[in-house]
Amino acid sequence: MRDFARLADLIEGIVDFEHGPNISPEGLSKGYTHAVMITFSSQAFRDAYLVHAAHLAFVDRLKPWLDEVLVFDYGI
Repeated sequence: MRDFARLADLIEGIVDFEHGPNISPEGLSKGYTHAVMITFSSQAFRDAYLVHAAHLAFVDRLKPWLDEVLVFDYGI
């Protein structure tokens, strides 16, 4: 998680990074154990993040450790 958070120092446009383990007692997590929320200053910065070399390298390093990932983008 420390390496994930470090992306905020490497990639322009990340204004906030939050994370934590699932602690819900409802049993509705469908096997997901952790959540990460990254806030970008704009959709353009989010789009740049997706193809940024540091992000892609992090994803490649993390993939062997993950069974599944759920990504949800929203805007206001």
